[in-house]
Amino acid sequence: YSDCFHLFKRISISFICFSAPSSLFIFAHTLFPDSGTHRAGRFQRLELFSTALIRDASAVYFSGGNPYYLAQTIEGTRFWHVLLEELDRGVAYVGCSAGVACLTERTYDSDTDDFEEVFKPGLAYTRGVLFGPHWDVLDTWVTGAREAIVASLGPDEVLVGLDERTAIVGDGASWEVRGVGSVHVIAGGVTAGQTWSSTTAPS
Repeated sequence: YSDCFHLFKRISISFICFSAPSSLFIFAHTLFPDSGTHRAGRFQRLELFSTALIRDASAVYFSGGNPYYLAQTIEGTRFWHVLLEELDRGVAYVGCSAGVACLTERTYDSDTDDFEEVFKPGLAYTRGVLFGPHWDVLDTWVTGAREAIVASLGPDEVLVGLDERTAIVGDGASWEVRGVGSVHVIAGGVTAGQTWSSTTAPS
């Protein structure tokens, strides 16, 4: 891990693996084996280490995992505050799966099988939007998941469903679709929305 981080720093990309308890603990243990057996000490040093990295980065990448766990892990931390400052400075944010789903006002707790309990608070960086990663395969994992997510939308909420191997690339003013799949935009209160692919997305 440390060798990878030195490589990523040279090319100005920081990879953040805070989306699952196991990966976070292994990450901290590998980087800081001398911090004893207490997880808090390792995590504190990991936060300082990661915060220093993003100050030098051109882009920050958040991996997949549990979106709710990711939001809980970084919300209110110095790392999160520094990241917000860097995003304002122009650092690019790249999120995969949980790395994008955590950004909204409500997100998913992927550790629960009870749909009544699946929605939990997110980071609220993006407001009025609910991201739906893995949109094209979601129903193969949980039957009826897409319909249930659409039904949960508030009247002023918009769902952005992202197919696998597909991304939205934007600068805050305009966006486009990249990849082999599509992006599906559904407003709360309706059952059908608009779909864009890499050849039809608005600029």
